[in-house]
Amino acid sequence: MFIKKWQLVSSLVVLLLTASGFCWWKFYLHPKQTLFQSGKIAENFSSMESIFPSKTIAKSTNPFKLQEKIRELNVSYKFGGKTYTMPDLLDRTFTTGILVVKNDAIVYEQYFQGNLASARNTSWSIAKSFISALVGIAIAEGKINSINDPITKYVPELINSGYNNVPIK
Repeated sequence: MFIKKWQLVSSLVVLLLTASGFCWWKFYLHPKQTLFQSGKIAENFSSMESIFPSKTIAKSTNPFKLQEKIRELNVSYKFGGKTYTMPDLLDRTFTTGILVVKNDAIVYEQYFQGNLASARNTSWSIAKSFISALVGIAIAEGKINSINDPITKYVPELINSGYNNVPIK
């Protein structure tokens, strides 16, 4: 009887560990491993909050409205002695969407791989461009003295993190 109880308990422990491992793989590790997998990119990029930690940023109550002056984006480039077009680049880089703004107007907007204009998407490196512009505006307005100042001078919440005393630049 003792052996049967031990077998039952150990079987339940193995079952729970296996189920836990599967859940960890399915909901944590697998989405990260397949982030750039063809056919899953648009879905993954529009549900990043379920793959990585995230924070919602409230939208403006008075957003700036961009005009629309849509036109074709007929550009090409040379690489390795061969000429490529914009669609070549977008396909090769698994791009899910492109938005070109010039002089406060959207001049080109396209979505690929199942992505839609109405979908939420991660900004990837675009965020760096926005932050850079905002830092420039803050310097021009006198709210930031220098890009050599430590970020913690302006965001003290980062003092106990790896960003303590890291310069803005």
